[in-house]
Amino acid sequence: MAFGILSSTSVSSYRSMNSRRKIFYQFPTGAAPLMGLLSMLPSEDTDKPEFGWWERRFPVLRDALASSGIVFQNGDGSALVDGGTGVTLTADTTYRAILGSSDQFKATHVAEFRTIANQTTTVTIRGTVTAIINSTTIQFRPYTTQTGVKNQTGNQASKVVAIIGTANPEGAKSGAGIIQFPINPTNFTQIFRTAFNLTRTSLKGGLLYDKSGPYKNMAWENGLRHMVEMEKAFIFGEKHTVGVTDAETGDVTPETTTGGCIWYLGKWEEVNSIYRGGTGAPAITLNTDDNKRIIDLTSTGALSADFYRTLISRLFRKTNDKAYEKLCLCGGTFLEVVNKLFEREITRTVALQEKTRNWEFIVHSHTTLRGTVHYKVHPLFDEDPGLQGNALFLDLGNLRYRPLSDSDTVFLKGRQANDRDSRKDEWISECGLELRFPESCMYIQGVTAAA
Repeated sequence: MAFGILSSTSVSSYRSMNSRRKIFYQFPTGAAPLMGLLSMLPSEDTDKPEFGWWERRFPVLRDALASSGIVFQNGDGSALVDGGTGVTLTADTTYRAILGSSDQFKATHVAEFRTIANQTTTVTIRGTVTAIINSTTIQFRPYTTQTGVKNQTGNQASKVVAIIGTANPEGAKSGAGIIQFPINPTNFTQIFRTAFNLTRTSLKGGLLYDKSGPYKNMAWENGLRHMVEMEKAFIFGEKHTVGVTDAETGDVTPETTTGGCIWYLGKWEEVNSIYRGGTGAPAITLNTDDNKRIIDLTSTGALSADFYRTLISRLFRKTNDKAYEKLCLCGGTFLEVVNKLFEREITRTVALQEKTRNWEFIVHSHTTLRGTVHYKVHPLFDEDPGLQGNALFLDLGNLRYRPLSDSDTVFLKGRQANDRDSRKDEWISECGLELRFPESCMYIQGVTAAA
């Protein structure tokens, strides 16, 4: 289920009232909107503290010419020398091309070499792939003769080679196939515990604002604190494990922490990222890179309307929502900048409401050419001066709450020692975050003004 516009009708089948949802209903405009919304969505138990999933990614069916060196060779692999006036690629003659990777190509594919530089302009060269020579080299036959094609070191750096179909001669065999295996990302569950203590005497005394005593308020306030701690981990957490020695028993047991949304975006951008092909995938460092998902604008603080449209277009290129909607949890400064840039396009929307409990979940919606963004000012961002200009864009259809079996959020009573004249209760959860297709999300930081 993607974010969309939720209503009491659309969530009626999920009203099992688990502990997380009960807390959300008590504090619908509180500090843990992400945990509240995840309590509305389907979850999946895991029987292990390290859980994973199979994520199938359909290839883009393209690659790029080598970023350095000479990229075109004769059909036998000998040098195709450019003496300064370019080389000629003759129609229906076999040549070789050096790519970053030939994994997506097979013999009979029709390859389109885009914006290839010649002496005066750029040209598009199309031809049939006749053989795969090795992991970076294909052999092809161009359909038309091209003259003056530059073929010195770096002349065609990173120019795109796309697959635009197959071409098979009459009576030929079907040839080899290509298989794309799914990837297997993993994350850890994390144990969250929020305990509180009251002496027996304090339990018996009423308060000015509540004659029943302090217990009820402490229970719900610590429940909210528990949700806030989970919320922060699901946003800012880092996947990690280490053995910890117990001071009393000397036992060594693992302490695991779950990776949050921003951690997943970092894994998408890192060198050799499994999401972008594994070994050989370069690190993504520039905001202008189309694959960049952590956008850092702290150096200037300025966000322009044109660049923001570019980012929104990039964000919606991958989505799990048929209505093309995303949730943006942000600080007040960020929303003010967006409102200044697109004031006439921002509308107030009731995304979720419960008439029986008399509350509403309000967002500000911005409909763009690529999709609709629903902005929610997040107290954890807005109350931290360092995060007020930040925004986390989420495709909730790709997020899943993963509790350890029989370890979802629960309230446990009577945790005090047997002879202690007090009462100790606690909220406890063991859970982790699954985020599929992290490129469907984005984190923008450091926005202070409209450019």
